Amino acid sequence: MPPEPIKRSRALLPLSREHHVDLLLAWKIRKGLNNHAEYQRMADYVKYLEENLINEHFDDEEKLLFDLLPEEDKMCGNARKEHKQIRYLITEICDKKNYDNSLFRQLADLVEAHVRYEERALFPYLEARLPEQKLEEVAKILTEKHDVFNDIWQDTFWID
Repeated sequence: MPPEPIKRSRALLPLSREHHVDLLLAWKIRKGLNNHAEYQRMADYVKYLEENLINEHFDDEEKLLFDLLPEEDKMCGNARKEHKQIRYLITEICDKKNYDNSLFRQLADLVEAHVRYEERALFPYLEARLPEQKLEEVAKILTEKHDVFNDIWQDTFWID
């Protein structure tokens, strides 16, 4: 029997929907590597997602959620550290054009692990610790800012 879906606070649903896109990014990178896709094609897609989803997503998590807890909070600190690592890998790949199989694999692995961490550990932790009123305020902001992401990328490097 498959595990029951995680019940998520309405405040965090827009971010959870975007996590699905992140998981697809990890899957697409792995498929692209297995199919020997050109690194530039994969890097272009990573840059597209960074500019159109990842940057705003990370900023909103940090400013709207993590900043509500003390700076020394270990759970939020871990997520911030992972955000920084993901941004570093994206810079190495996309801006420095450091096309190394291992960097793409590291990015895919880290993105997947990060999403799993946030969904399974951090979001339930935040839901339990943040006052309902704050979660409602966050829900309003995120619902206005984060429409369902429409991935319009045409180059299907993970299939070719």
